[in-house]
Amino acid sequence: MSDDFLSRLGLECGTDKATWHEYTPFYDKLLSGKLAEYTKILELGIYRGESLRMWQEYFDKAKVTGLDWDQSVVDAARQLDPHISAFQVDCGSAQALNAWLTRAPAFPEFDLIVDDASHKKAHQTTALRTLWPHLNVGGTYIVEDAEVEGFHLDPPDMGVPHCVFRAKSGGVSVCYFKGW
Repeated sequence: MSDDFLSRLGLECGTDKATWHEYTPFYDKLLSGKLAEYTKILELGIYRGESLRMWQEYFDKAKVTGLDWDQSVVDAARQLDPHISAFQVDCGSAQALNAWLTRAPAFPEFDLIVDDASHKKAHQTTALRTLWPHLNVGGTYIVEDAEVEGFHLDPPDMGVPHCVFRAKSGGVSVCYFKGW
């Protein structure tokens, strides 16, 4: 197991990003230079909220928002930290995401977006295309577990720089960079 800052936080928070998938060493290398710069974080798919807590501690001045289709998960995430917000949204629906964006409190723009929701290709593609305009220049958009259904790495209408990380678990993260 890695001993970088994000991996230690991930282990403390109990997220599978630090254990099973081992994404955190890669993310730490990718994002450690953005700790002061990234202040608006969005994660799709909350599960038990461990990664929301990890992102909040890693980007300690950030406002972290989580979206999930399951209201009970959203309710539990709302109790984690006053700097974490959670909302019930179908992350595979452009209509639902756009409706949420129009009523999102305080900010509809993000520095980091992490899609760890359904892991379905159609949902990942919809979320990426819907949320990309809401990613700030200099931001990062991460699609986790992207090969579950053979996610196409570079949607034809995106044409943006990206990299692929393959974890020991077999999981794949695709990272897109806006204006890097």
